[in-house]
Amino acid sequence: MAQRLRKHINFASVLLLALVLADNTASAVNPNPDEESYTEIKRLFESDRKEQLVNASKQFLRKYPKSNLVADVRFIMAESEADPQKAVAQFKILVDKYAYFKKRDLSQYRICEILYLQSKWSDLKQEAEKGIRLFKNSGYLTKFKFYLAKALIHLEQFEAAKKVCIDITRTDHGYNNLSEALILLSYINRSMYGISRSYLYSLSEIIAGFRNSENMPAALYLLGRYYRSKGDYDKAYSAYSDVAAKYPRSPEAEFSRKELSAIAQHNPSKTAYIPDKETIKKTDSIDIQPETDMEGMEGSGENNYSEKAIQYSISLGPFDTIQNARNIKKLIDKDFNPVEIAEVRSGFYIYAGRYSGIDPAFKTKVRLAEEFGINGSIVKIIKDGNKIYVYEE
Repeated sequence: MAQRLRKHINFASVLLLALVLADNTASAVNPNPDEESYTEIKRLFESDRKEQLVNASKQFLRKYPKSNLVADVRFIMAESEADPQKAVAQFKILVDKYAYFKKRDLSQYRICEILYLQSKWSDLKQEAEKGIRLFKNSGYLTKFKFYLAKALIHLEQFEAAKKVCIDITRTDHGYNNLSEALILLSYINRSMYGISRSYLYSLSEIIAGFRNSENMPAALYLLGRYYRSKGDYDKAYSAYSDVAAKYPRSPEAEFSRKELSAIAQHNPSKTAYIPDKETIKKTDSIDIQPETDMEGMEGSGENNYSEKAIQYSISLGPFDTIQNARNIKKLIDKDFNPVEIAEVRSGFYIYAGRYSGIDPAFKTKVRLAEEFGINGSIVKIIKDGNKIYVYEE
């Protein structure tokens, strides 16, 4: 009896040992099935296999609802979402529901990116402010501030936008960030006060402190335009000449050469042109130009418009010169016909495409952003008699 008992005990021990070894072997092969599944999801994402990715992600969320990788999977799902509205909704869930997620700040940044591409300025303002409030120590903080400033500019809240840009110059000392902030400030100052003292000061700051910046040719060219508008042809000639000589491959060099030809009749000569404190001090504090009447669209035809019918287009600009606008028009002409140019007070605008509904106009806006890196706004166009009215949506 005792002998049979020992045999049963020995058999049970062997069986238990076999089960333990089998379990250990299984654990060694697949210790964390959620991690293995997540690795597969990342592989599908990188290979751009959308349908398989969606199925694998949904299966992951069903099988491992308590996994530490749930937020990471949701982030990949949001990144791969083609519908902007759905993507924003998914990123918002990550920001609001997953306090532990390390990419919350990036999720909020993605929200701002999408809203910027959609030209939803009020929503962008709200979400950029939220990013600044929630992520004070994030590497994306300055980017949130830039998005806030741009939203405010488009909402024509120039004073508030100016405060944001000044805040960036005080809190972020990155070379490129400072340069971009000053460019925005120059645009704000020009919008608020025209070609004035504050505008000249903004340009002089860029020229003095950011000589190696990619914005330097533009700053010198704009300075030349400033002098030409004031009738100071020697300084305008000097600024344009430096752009053409020092930055020969820049777009501004081509524009400068044309400006040089235009002022040649005044027989200008080389002189010092970088504005000093005394020059800036003597500049008018405000110099607002009168409203410019729209003279009709370059490249347009009567067949593009129906009498009193509502059509939609994508507005690009404003551009400082007609040549700048023509260069962009040439780039996109074949893909978004018709492409037309109109002159208004703030410069030259391009209107790309003509659509009977807002949905196809939105698709064109997304294409311009994704394929050409050009951000535009959807506008409504109405023809009434001999006049064409343009309203931003």
